Amino acid sequence: MGTVTCVRMLDAAGEQAAQGQMASLGEAVVLDRMVTAQAHRRRGLGNFVMRTLADRALETGAVLGVLGATDAGRALYETLGWKKHATLAECVYQEHQPYSWHGMRRRRGRSPTPARGRGPAKDPGR
Repeated sequence: MGTVTCVRMLDAAGEQAAQGQMASLGEAVVLDRMVTAQAHRRRGLGNFVMRTLADRALETGAVLGVLGATDAGRALYETLGWKKHATLAECVYQEHQPYSWHGMRRRRGRSPTPARGRGPAKDPGR
């Protein structure tokens, strides 16, 4: 089982100024949820959070790192040696929503069926 390392920086009032987290599994780590509060940006806090997590990754023997980043954070990550290799798609799972998947919905006690008006896609070449 992997571990999750969280870094949180608080300001003098005890409010969160910056944060980040890293999940480790074997020789791989995934860094995400990097955030610096608006009032604390451009002060090196994001840099500190990233370096703290990177140091921990190296201590645990990581050789592969994956970072999901926004365009806003990209400049910081590139100055720290990260390089863009691919664009990630954003997917959100909402646990308490009615069953919905690829235009399908679950009827009580029945198998999933196409939602009304959302039958199989038609091939425009037919």
